[in-house]
Amino acid sequence: MLCVRQHHGDPADSISPWPASMTLKTVAQTLSTAPCSAPSLACACLVRSFPERHQSQPARMTLFHFGNCLALSIGPYFLLYKSSGLSEYQSVWKLGKAILAYFITQLCKMLVLATFFPMANENADPDHHQVDIVGEFMKSTMDLSDLLGLHLLMLRIPGRGEFKVLVAGLGWASAEFLTTKLIPLWVGARAIEFSWIYTQHSFDSNISLVLYMAIASLIWLWSRKDLQKVYMPVVVILLLLCSYRPLVLEIVAYMFGLSSWSLLLFKAAFTCGIGAIALQIYVGLVKTLKTY
Repeated sequence: MLCVRQHHGDPADSISPWPASMTLKTVAQTLSTAPCSAPSLACACLVRSFPERHQSQPARMTLFHFGNCLALSIGPYFLLYKSSGLSEYQSVWKLGKAILAYFITQLCKMLVLATFFPMANENADPDHHQVDIVGEFMKSTMDLSDLLGLHLLMLRIPGRGEFKVLVAGLGWASAEFLTTKLIPLWVGARAIEFSWIYTQHSFDSNISLVLYMAIASLIWLWSRKDLQKVYMPVVVILLLLCSYRPLVLEIVAYMFGLSSWSLLLFKAAFTCGIGAIALQIYVGLVKTLKTY
């Protein structure tokens, strides 16, 4: 219940109740317009006794937003796992091995980055953002370790090429989601303020799934000796584009002023373009193998 207690020098004060439907802002505006004199001092005695439905509504809304972002993030992963037939092969343990390989690879990469690559200058003016081409190039070069980790992982996965690509790509993308997307979603999407940044993170996790599926298929194509020689340079260029994708995105965002949704759209188009070319070469080789 909300009340205003007016003191007229008498201890027996009069209490004027406020309806529970009124908000604190309305009460504050009313008190600011109330006359205030020396003998009659108006003081607010705001007792927070809103109905329970008003107190639980923000929690329900933030939890609902988190659920939407989480479903948008892991939905494609679950659909790929169920529709590709991985669930029929009891491949959970193999996916766990892929996630473990991701953790080991990222640990080694972070140790190298922390040892040989200094951090960017934090005293730089944020209004005049400049791209550190050399630093970003060296950091993107370290992403080649992901290609090596995926290659070593696929060598230790028994089965056909399609199975290796699915397990390696899905496991690697799932591990990246767990380490880089899930905690920010849990902390940020449950906040009181709504922000589109967490929806963008959810879309970005889907783009990462396409990226790692394309990388896994390209690594499998690169390891095949029966791939036509005309396709080998294309496969190598696509692998380099996947590795240096952060540098390309940084340069494009700086040159054209892309940010937020426009940068996310370009990232999706760039990744889907690489994936489409890799899928075309992959399907062509698989059809050739089935023919012979």
